[in-house]
Amino acid sequence: MLAKSGLKDDFELVTLPHFEHASEQGGLLDMRGGALLEFAMESRAQPSGLEVIFGTELSGGEGAWRLSCMVLDCLARRLSLEIEDQVHAYSFDGYWEDMRSIEAFYQANMESTKKANMGYNFYDTDSPLYTLPRYLPPSLITGAVITDSVIGDGCILNKCNIKDTVIGLRTRVGDGAVIEDSVLMGSDIYQMQAMQTNGIEIKGIGIPIGIGECSHVKKAIVDKNATIGKNVMIINRDNGQEANMEAYGYTIKEVIVIILRSAVIPDGNIL
Repeated sequence: MLAKSGLKDDFELVTLPHFEHASEQGGLLDMRGGALLEFAMESRAQPSGLEVIFGTELSGGEGAWRLSCMVLDCLARRLSLEIEDQVHAYSFDGYWEDMRSIEAFYQANMESTKKANMGYNFYDTDSPLYTLPRYLPPSLITGAVITDSVIGDGCILNKCNIKDTVIGLRTRVGDGAVIEDSVLMGSDIYQMQAMQTNGIEIKGIGIPIGIGECSHVKKAIVDKNATIGKNVMIINRDNGQEANMEAYGYTIKEVIVIILRSAVIPDGNIL
């Protein structure tokens, strides 16, 4: 976010036009001709001395711009806006989402499954996006019904139903499972069939990593290496807003059920 510039300016800030009221964790910048004049940490509908711009008509890079609290703190500590260095702002008009909450993370992932309203187009040849090579085999799909979803490499998807979901690397989904509106982070390892049948599991209860047969996962985030048994329902049964159930391998944040990393949810549980 804050980088030394090779141009005449001593520092450049990447900024984003803010079309809503500033959030509690953000702030506002006042710019004239790209030059940084002032910033305000507080969240106010109409900050004193700052012009809040709504809509898309921005003239000459002027107006109020939002920065994350990290950047503002960096400004306050390292620059203090009192030194003689020239600080200018670069107007960024591409995809930028602040992952400040579970809801924001969840929604950003859900947008990647919507072809008609995709937040970021991963398939744009003019702006390609690359990841680290993992040299995994293609995903094995045997009788699965998949709708509006993104599937990572190396997955094993049996006769399951997947809708509006992001499936991470090496995810295993058993027969009869239903996954809806969820984010599955995947697994770091493959669990060999011999290990599963001999009961040599990390948790020692004989449930393989992945989503078990006939389980139902809806509006959830399943962290890496999580183990979901058979006939499990992860549906936020009580429609709770918040719940801390880490001792049982999950939490609820903003109505979204989060299965913790390496957690084990035994057969038949209803969350």
